[in-house]
Amino acid sequence: MAEITLVLILIIYILTVIYSIRIRDFLNPVHIYVLSLSIGYLSYFFYYYKYKSIPVLNNQTYLLYLLAILSFMIGYFYLSLIFIKRSDYSKQNAIHNNNIYITVIKLFFIIGLIGFFIDLFFAFRYAITGPGSYFFNLRYANTVEGKILYGQHLFLFFHVATLLAIINNQSWNIKRNKLVLLVMIWCFSSIFTMARTSLFAAIISILASYFIRYRYFEKKSKIKSKPFILVSIFLIISFWIFGIATGKIQENFISTFMSYLGYPIIAFDKYILSYAGHGKGKNVFYPIIKIFNIFTNERIVPKAEIIFLERNAFNVFTVISDPYLDFGIIGVFFIPLFLGIFYKLLYIQVRKANLLISVYYSLLLFPLIISFFEYTFKYLSWIYYAFIIIILKIFSEIYYQKKKLREIKI
Repeated sequence: MAEITLVLILIIYILTVIYSIRIRDFLNPVHIYVLSLSIGYLSYFFYYYKYKSIPVLNNQTYLLYLLAILSFMIGYFYLSLIFIKRSDYSKQNAIHNNNIYITVIKLFFIIGLIGFFIDLFFAFRYAITGPGSYFFNLRYANTVEGKILYGQHLFLFFHVATLLAIINNQSWNIKRNKLVLLVMIWCFSSIFTMARTSLFAAIISILASYFIRYRYFEKKSKIKSKPFILVSIFLIISFWIFGIATGKIQENFISTFMSYLGYPIIAFDKYILSYAGHGKGKNVFYPIIKIFNIFTNERIVPKAEIIFLERNAFNVFTVISDPYLDFGIIGVFFIPLFLGIFYKLLYIQVRKANLLISVYYSLLLFPLIISFFEYTFKYLSWIYYAFIIIILKIFSEIYYQKKKLREIKI
């Protein structure tokens, strides 16, 4: 079954490549999602199954993996048509006055920097009070002690403002050195928790915004590959440095790197496969439950069964883990199906140069790329980002209308 799954995944990926060539865009959601899961499976197959001779997985694991890929594609290519108007396929850009956001964006930068310095203050405290080195203490405070960075939600405003500045720079004409400074501040903030995923998310969002800017806002057919290559090298080096600093790398670089790429599907087969439906919805619907608990006096806590892992067990299980834990096979089919529809609707607006949707898509590219690793669509930050963008839209419109009224009176 391992070999059959490999052949099927390769065929599916080739089809997505043909589709991407046809639309001249490799950043489309279906290609990113299939590429991520293909890389994960190839890493498992050649490194663990062939090279390390790990026994074959349960057939159900292979089928679930394929199902997660196919259901996303069905949602993306077919069911999304229910929600799409013929005019949505027009190549003409939507008409937006993106200059109305500039004043509110300046306020967002101020709010974000306040959050940054609050986080810096608490990170410094955590770094000097833990049981190990400074960097180890930061990770220890975040993952073991559950310490909070109290400015982290304010700093999300900075993320949104930075991506807006990158994507709409043709209109706003922000100097390159200022953009570089914004990017460095964002990347530097990942040190506060020493979480490689935070750095990874930042870099993915920045690269996506760079691509979208040149491809859809400035209409350039050729995009320089040098920044992507340099950033990829930087990301790999950072991955290694973060791992050493936090004591997570015990083997050589190849073994460590391949464990992140190829071992999650093995961990799913080993620890999760026997617990279909045990989550009772607490994983997939975590953001909704969390928000409901914040804004009401009631507290919803689904009666999920606890799964105990052995000490130091690998604790990420690919994108299929949470849907399967909550709803079994049905979840593995319907959750990616819904995601396929959702991302198709988003990306149509990206291709029409909708600035705010482009910013949101740049942020939401991370859970697609990390699909080989874990299910990250449940992060509350995606809802926070949407809320921030809605605030930006509302307040910018209000400010713009008031400005027009003042000009008329004058």
